[in-house]
Amino acid sequence: MSDRRKPDIRESTSSSITQEDISNLPMIRAMIQKDIDYSQALFEYAQKYYDEECRRYADKCPDNTDLPDELYYKQVYLWFITEMILPSKGRTVLEEFAEKYVSPKDPEAAKRLLLSKKMIRGSFRTLDATFYPYVLIDHLESGTRYLAVSKIPPSPGAKKMFLTGGVIKGKIHPWWGKYFIFDGILTREPTSEEIAKQLGFIFDPGVIMERYENDQIRKFESISLNFKTTLSSALNKYPSQWVDGMCSASGISIKQVRNKRDKIRTLVSKLENGYADTLLREKFTREQIAILEMLYRSGWILKYGQLTKQFSSEISLWWNEDPPESDIGVLRLHGFLVVGKLPERGRQYKVSLVPLELRAPVEDFLRVQFQGSKS
Repeated sequence: MSDRRKPDIRESTSSSITQEDISNLPMIRAMIQKDIDYSQALFEYAQKYYDEECRRYADKCPDNTDLPDELYYKQVYLWFITEMILPSKGRTVLEEFAEKYVSPKDPEAAKRLLLSKKMIRGSFRTLDATFYPYVLIDHLESGTRYLAVSKIPPSPGAKKMFLTGGVIKGKIHPWWGKYFIFDGILTREPTSEEIAKQLGFIFDPGVIMERYENDQIRKFESISLNFKTTLSSALNKYPSQWVDGMCSASGISIKQVRNKRDKIRTLVSKLENGYADTLLREKFTREQIAILEMLYRSGWILKYGQLTKQFSSEISLWWNEDPPESDIGVLRLHGFLVVGKLPERGRQYKVSLVPLELRAPVEDFLRVQFQGSKS
């Protein structure tokens, strides 16, 4: 496993909490409460008029949905309300609600609510939460520092969520002035000390991080697959650092395309419009082509162990910082190979497969290779 390299910190609109920020706290708290009230009214509006549409598009939600039912419902609803452009309306539920019910009486609140369309997803390290609800954070995927505010009321739970040095997974968006605000369901990754306590051995940061990384990789290699799995559907279940690493490897700027869903759409579109053919002809080694040939001959799906016995497979958790270089890893990095679990006769098998969008390019390339070898 390669050592993880911490990204460089780039300053955004704020890199520290100032006396002016502290003076603003009473106003900030009042604005947060007002926006929470509007958000609740927005949820009720969406449930009344758009519940069926929300359920129809639920599987397109790019956020973490591996949650208890109630939290899953809230997570999907927030994405649907704020980011899903309704085909029938040409705009989001949020835009409709803000125009009808918020702008006429509170235009400033409407502006704040509408900024939720500019979501920034990923992992955020807490740098300072001394003056809560302010939380100074570092966005690990981009290395950008933000001064965010939290909607969670001050409590022991909030204090634990925003422990200095801890990492939160979720999303933020611009809010007011230089401030950003957390939105959606937040989850906190355990600290090294907490993992050590759970595992019951002497604290060693290197050992702890290696164990954590391996556990996370196992988790993301357990996504559900089937014969018709598409690359898009698989990538929606990938962690953001894998998607970012895949984009970077394909020459897609993650600074310009910041939304995970847009990154996936851009990546898949590039592969479908000729880039897959270029990779097959110019990028992949003889071993990697042999892997694709094995999958082609087995009907596009193969038990993962059959590949790892013959080819190198090492990967890290941080594809954005440490892209895979192994035979199997390179194919995964470029979207030609997906690893997950496939149900068969009541059991779950770990398998590898070529996603649906890339089967035609692979088949065409191999057919030309077969013809060339015969001539």
